[in-house]
Amino acid sequence: MQPKVSVVIPVYNAAEHLEQCLRSIIEQTLKEIEIICVDDGSTDSSYEILTEQAAVDKRFIVLQQKNRYAGAARNAGLDVARGGYVVFLDADDFFAPDFLEKMYERAVRDNADIVICGGQTYNSANGEYKKAGHYLNIPLIGNRRVFSRRNVRNDIMTVTNPAPWNKLFRRSFLLREKLRFQPLQNSNDVYMVLLALCAAERIGWVDEALVNYRICGGKSLQDRKSRAPLCFIQALEALYDELRRRNIWDEVKKSFVTFAISTTAYNLRTLPDGEEKHILFSELQKPHFTRMGILDYPNDYYVNRKDFNLVKGMQYAFAVHESCRQKRECVSEVRKAGSVGDPKVTVVIPVYNVERYIDECLDSIIGQTLKEIEIICVNDGSTDGSLEHLDRYADADGRITVLTQRNAGISAARNAGFRRAHGEFVYYMDSDDVLELEALESLYSKAKDQNLDILYFNLQAFADEGMDSRLLDKYNAYYQRTHEYNGTYTGTELMKQMKKNGEYLASPCAQFARKDFLQRKGIKFYEGIVQEDELYTFCITLAAQRAGYLDRALYLRRLREGSTMTAALSFKNVYGYFVSYIEMQKYCERKGMMEDENELVLSAMAQMLRAARDRYFQLSEAEQYAYWGLPVQTQRLFEKLMARPAPLLRSEKTKSLLKRGLQKILQKMPQRVLQKMRQKIPQKLLQKLRQWKES
Repeated sequence: MQPKVSVVIPVYNAAEHLEQCLRSIIEQTLKEIEIICVDDGSTDSSYEILTEQAAVDKRFIVLQQKNRYAGAARNAGLDVARGGYVVFLDADDFFAPDFLEKMYERAVRDNADIVICGGQTYNSANGEYKKAGHYLNIPLIGNRRVFSRRNVRNDIMTVTNPAPWNKLFRRSFLLREKLRFQPLQNSNDVYMVLLALCAAERIGWVDEALVNYRICGGKSLQDRKSRAPLCFIQALEALYDELRRRNIWDEVKKSFVTFAISTTAYNLRTLPDGEEKHILFSELQKPHFTRMGILDYPNDYYVNRKDFNLVKGMQYAFAVHESCRQKRECVSEVRKAGSVGDPKVTVVIPVYNVERYIDECLDSIIGQTLKEIEIICVNDGSTDGSLEHLDRYADADGRITVLTQRNAGISAARNAGFRRAHGEFVYYMDSDDVLELEALESLYSKAKDQNLDILYFNLQAFADEGMDSRLLDKYNAYYQRTHEYNGTYTGTELMKQMKKNGEYLASPCAQFARKDFLQRKGIKFYEGIVQEDELYTFCITLAAQRAGYLDRALYLRRLREGSTMTAALSFKNVYGYFVSYIEMQKYCERKGMMEDENELVLSAMAQMLRAARDRYFQLSEAEQYAYWGLPVQTQRLFEKLMARPAPLLRSEKTKSLLKRGLQKILQKMPQRVLQKMRQKIPQKLLQKLRQWKES
């Protein structure tokens, strides 16, 4: 007699749970079934369990094949199936006793090509069951008794999960539509199940949890995903191509995009951190994935914006990962070597694609009234004519040395120049700016006379044609100090005074430093980040025993399109602040802080972390995922410090603890501090604080 339902079960090393699965099938209330078990090259006792069961139950058919994964095993079972309907189950799951009966009755009643049922997860670690609404998403079906792509076109692929084990298929429908599982290590069911949903004329459903899907089993097919992280992309591609071949793409396009975004986000979230995830970052940028266009629609097209932003954000994560993989060490080669006996000052100039500005910069240096200088120009992999300009100037002035290196950033270029410096003092110049002609003489004279480790001075901004004059005013207000800082300070004292007055600047172009001081303290620029000036200035200032200030604007800073100063905010800026914060911590641990430095240092570090967080949340939601491309340990630290918003204080217990804590603080707070608070804290908050204190 022909069976009503063929049950196909791929089996691979499932001995631990196989007997429970088989028992739940054997005891089904629908008896007219055949049970086709395909052993996929198991190395445990699975095959023995199957053959023993087949010996006592004639409904069993046991096939055996070399390990070719579940898709191939399911196809093998389908090839020998005789039932009017067929269901594909997993060997580590188990099923309600009336699962097959209810599914079959509904299929016959509704003349359905497919019948879907609900299900629940079973946690084998703690024995807990949990209903899974996405196995059968009834709100998307509405009050329809049967449905198809024609009446749920935007949701046909998300009305249920892409697994086959909660679906009963008409066998003739599968054969007519030539529906087969892909022979993939994982995601082998995506193509077949979703294409079947799109092709079916009539789909029925049973609103009951008839399937128990095991999680935390350790040997499920899903656990193999990390071994082949790209299978789901192959499945999506095959489905995309077949939908277009069948001329039903336009009908189900939105549903495909929703599913593709969802499954890509799921794979990104569930892959373990490490090389597999980074392989996936790379794959998502390649033409075979991008040709499907799932990220090309307007933002309001996407059902789940969080998933969309995660997937879109992987272009930023990939760029960060590639940047982190590149070696930061770069070999600087001497292209032209200048020669100066004992230079008083070494001027280091990093150069990158500034052929329009480099002549004016160099003219301002070679024309300095202080002549005993050496000029080290570091060509940082320029692709324009900058290097030709450097060579021409070096030919004309023997004080100029030209180094060249692959592009590694301004920090690497500055460090390369410093390693070759012979001057008593070192000065860092940007290649698109200008120095007043008497600047080096004035700086050298004061630093030498007062035996300074570091000397600070002012800048003045000027703008290229077309730049906003308001931006110029803003920078000049920032660059010009108005307070006096006479005498000699420790670096800490001077930083404290300047921060108090809001006049602390982090530009190395406004600093003039003694070379042997920098060498003794081992201070150099941190390579591979932007915002490197913040960290460098923090370290050099705290290290200085003798620091001074020259109240003159000797440096002319150009505001122009395309410069680092005017570039749009990106993750690079955020990461630069983040690294600076971490390196500040490390520097302070190495140096050891004096008691009078603690408040200043903690304030500076808090300001740096705040700057990083503020800028992080200014990024687009997609670019915020760029940190996923960082090395694992750095990624986790970044997420802890940066990516998690501060928790909302909502619970009554939390509010009570906060209230008691504030009461204690207010009771001990001196009146002079409270007076300052009154000047800065909003009146509503002050009233609340007074109420708490009085209560």
